[in-house]
Amino acid sequence: MPEQQVPQLASQLIMDNQARFPVNEVDATESSSDTLSGTEGSLITASITPRSNSKVLLMASCQLNNDAATAREINLFIRRGSATDRPATLQLTSQLEARAADKRCITFCVVDSPATTAAITYDLRGTTDAGSPTATNKSIVAIELPAVTKFG
Repeated sequence: MPEQQVPQLASQLIMDNQARFPVNEVDATESSSDTLSGTEGSLITASITPRSNSKVLLMASCQLNNDAATAREINLFIRRGSATDRPATLQLTSQLEARAADKRCITFCVVDSPATTAAITYDLRGTTDAGSPTATNKSIVAIELPAVTKFG
């Protein structure tokens, strides 16, 4: 196959797969402010119903805002459901510097394997070690990843 035909073939394969496997995606965004505390609290949720027992790619982000001129430790979690008695799908720790105006935009992603076709709710949750920092401009995106197609 001539080298110049490879991009055309790749483009055609992508379009064919998108037509056969439409993207199953859920986006949730929220700009309101949530105050973090020592108790784990919900920041934003997104629900998706997988079409097959496939994997789900989760992308989440939020802006953390310090409330005082004291360093803060922030813990962010993505949980399948809101039960805190199960391990989190992802846990991330971030530091806010000892400045009252310190802000951090945190973005992360993880692949989950729920092995179900029932509706799943993913919950972005947070805690802090002290004070009352806030989380704003929150978003969570859940995208079902189709099974890998084998060629050849």
